[in-house]
Amino acid sequence: MKMLKIFASLLFLSAGLMADNWLYIVNGTSETLSRINLSTMEVQNHVLVTGPVPNQVAVYAGMLYVINSGSASLQVIEPETPRTIAEIALPLNSNPYHCDFWNGHAFISGFISNSVYRVNLSTRQVIDTFAVGLSPAGVLCHDGRLYVAITAFNPDDFSYGQGRVDEIDLTTGAFIGSINVGKNPQYMAIGGDGILSVICTGNYDDIQGMIYFIDPSSHSVIDSLATGGYPAQVVINRFGIGFIGAGGWTGPGYVFCYNALNRTLIRGQSNPIQVSTGAMGIALDSVGFVYSSGQVASSVTKFDYYGNVQGNFGVGAGPVSLAAYDSRTDISETSAGGHDAIRLGRPYPNPSNGGLMIPIIGYDETADRMLVDIFDIGGRLLATLSDIGSGGAFYWDGRDRAGEMLPSGLYLARPRGGGNALKFTILR
Repeated sequence: MKMLKIFASLLFLSAGLMADNWLYIVNGTSETLSRINLSTMEVQNHVLVTGPVPNQVAVYAGMLYVINSGSASLQVIEPETPRTIAEIALPLNSNPYHCDFWNGHAFISGFISNSVYRVNLSTRQVIDTFAVGLSPAGVLCHDGRLYVAITAFNPDDFSYGQGRVDEIDLTTGAFIGSINVGKNPQYMAIGGDGILSVICTGNYDDIQGMIYFIDPSSHSVIDSLATGGYPAQVVINRFGIGFIGAGGWTGPGYVFCYNALNRTLIRGQSNPIQVSTGAMGIALDSVGFVYSSGQVASSVTKFDYYGNVQGNFGVGAGPVSLAAYDSRTDISETSAGGHDAIRLGRPYPNPSNGGLMIPIIGYDETADRMLVDIFDIGGRLLATLSDIGSGGAFYWDGRDRAGEMLPSGLYLARPRGGGNALKFTILR
C-alpha cells in the first residue's frame, strides 16, 4: 500500500512537471485571447474570442477570468482547452474595470457605477454591491480586506479630484474608511513586507506619476515616491522589486521598476526599461521573468530581473492585460483550507533584523497542538515552530533547523496541515 501511494504521488508530480505553462494575453482591439508557452515561447494567437472591450485577464483557482467592459460580464474560461464555460452578467452600463479574488468570490470594480460587485464563483451570481468613491479602478484583496483605488475621475469635465483608497471588510462588508493618496490612483500591489503600493498615474498633463505606500495596520500613507511619466499596472516579484507598465506611446515602450521594501526608484522616466511600444499589461512567471504587453506594437516583451530583454513576441491587436497560468508557481499568500477559526496574524516586526513574533488569531489553549512551518520563497522547509507563548504567539529566532542564521530575504510562515500563508521579510 505504501509503495502504491508513493507511485501515485510520483505520477501526480510528473503530470505537474509535464503540464504546459502559459502566459495568457487579452487583445483589447481584436477582442481575442492569445497565449505563449512559457517553456518553448511558442505563440498561439486568437485561441478564444472574448466579449466586447476586454479589460483584464486573471487566474484564480485553476481557471481564467476575463473582464469584458463592453458587455458588462465576467467570462469564465477553462485554460487548457481553452474554452468559455460561463459568462456571468454584471450590471449593465457599469463598465467593469478590474477584479481580484478572495474565498471563492470575485470582486469587480464598476468604473461608471461607482461600485464594487461581489460575485459568487460557485453560483455565478452577483450577491453584493459596495458603494465606493467616484470612478473606481483597481481592486485588491488582502488579509481580509478589500482595497479599491478611487481615481475621482469626473466625466463631465474630464478632471481628476482627490485620489484615495477605499477599504472594506471582506467578512462583514463594512466600510472601514478612506486613505487619501495622489492624483488618479489606478492599480495596487502588496509587497513582501505587507505594505501596499498604490500607483498614481497623474492627470496626463502637468501632474506625473507617483507611488504611495500604505501601511494596512495603521490605515495610513507612510511614504511616497515620484516615478515621473504615467505609470499604471504593477506587479512585485519575490525579491520585493516592483515593475510598472508605463506606456511609451511612440518609439519604445516604458517599464519602470522600484524597490518596494526600501521604497527607492530603480528605473523611472529618465531611465526606463525599454520594451514594445505602449506598455500596458505586466505579469510575472514563477521563475522570475517579467512580461509586458505593448498595446501599440501588438507584442509582448519578456525581460529578466535586471531589465535585460529576452525577446518580443507578436500577439493579437492591442494587448492590454497578461496573466501567467504556471504550474511551477511556488508557495503564495493564499488560503489553503485547514482551520477556519484559527489563523496566523501578521508577523512583527516586519521587516525584522533578528527574531519575530507570529500571532495566532483565534488561539485556544485547549485546542490540539499547533505547528507552524517556515519556508523560503522557493518552498524549501527551513524551520518548524511548536511552542506557543502565553500571549498566543510563536517566536522565531531567524535560524534554520541546523541553528544557522538565515540571510536577508523574503520568507513565509504557514500552519502545518493547511491554512493561510503569510509573507515576511528579514533584513540583516
